[in-house]
Amino acid sequence: MNILKDKGVKFITFGWIGFISENIIISHNREYIINHLGGEKTYRSIYSFFSSAATLSIIYGYFRYSRNKGPIIWNKFNSK
Repeated sequence: MNILKDKGVKFITFGWIGFISENIIISHNREYIINHLGGEKTYRSIYSFFSSAATLSIIYGYFRYSRNKGPIIWNKFNSK
């Protein structure tokens, strides 16, 4: 599929997968992180870092590669 070759799609997809993964993995291991890696502040720092990185990937992919440029799957104005 040509859509998977688009850089914007890659950045956005990677960002969404990363965002969902970090939410599941870090939330699931909350107690361990708090108890073994330095407390609530460390947990929040780790969570914030990965959440921000994932979100920035989505934003970068959209504004740099996809906004009015990338592949269009569906356009409500051109549909019949």
